[in-house]
Amino acid sequence: MKKILTLFALAAALFSISMTEQDSIPKPPLQRTGAPGETYCTDCHGGTALNGGPGGMTLTSSGNNKYVPGKSYTITVTVFDASESARGGFETTILDDKKNLPAGTCKVTDHDATLLRNDKNNGRVYMSNYQGVPYETWSYKWTAPATDIGTITIYCATNASNDDFTPMGDHIYSGKLTLTPKIISRLGADVDDKGFSVYPTVIHQQLTADFSNDESGNVQIALFNLQGQQQEVLYSSNDDAGNYEQTLSLKNQYTPGVYFIALQQGGSTQVQKVMIQ
Repeated sequence: MKKILTLFALAAALFSISMTEQDSIPKPPLQRTGAPGETYCTDCHGGTALNGGPGGMTLTSSGNNKYVPGKSYTITVTVFDASESARGGFETTILDDKKNLPAGTCKVTDHDATLLRNDKNNGRVYMSNYQGVPYETWSYKWTAPATDIGTITIYCATNASNDDFTPMGDHIYSGKLTLTPKIISRLGADVDDKGFSVYPTVIHQQLTADFSNDESGNVQIALFNLQGQQQEVLYSSNDDAGNYEQTLSLKNQYTPGVYFIALQQGGSTQVQKVMIQ
């Protein structure tokens, strides 16, 4: 029994030491992303003006600047500056554009390089580097909100350090990335596909469709409701390859609201959203 208690005590001591070492690692100060109400790393670091160095930074999302509610994406931050060392730092926060409140949830995927912290003062969540760890690129997972909350912005500041372990002589770069909701119709196709457009988007009885064919074949344009149910076929033809502009007329009267105009050709579907009045 005494041996078991000794082992438990040893394990607890090791855990305590591990946590103490982790907590003792220097961490960048919060609220330095340039988000509304925040400053930048230039508050502490000096060398050039903000974005005044010979390098820069990139901020990307695996969702190509769009998000689907509830889906997860990889956010990647890179700082590059040939005049500095390979030791850099970053800090991001992700906010909705309407109220500047935290949007979605972040998760650390590399515990050796990145750190997640909550700021009790403003309620925001920050992803940053462990200060002093020699990295130039960092990634983490972000899960979009469960519902469409409109546009979301990732605010970011990076530090290209000269590795002298002082705040002087460093180059600070900042940037932001705006994410827009990706609308998926019940037809299984993205809304706002390139190569197919309709106007006006608020229609009464007529609209014009612009589209192109890469090869000859059957082309069909149809009206669907929000439930993905076809209401009527507006255009059906075997067309040659080329660019087309067709004026289309609704044959029936519909309850005012949101509908989809779907272009189906060559086994693919492209969709545009319209409002019928």
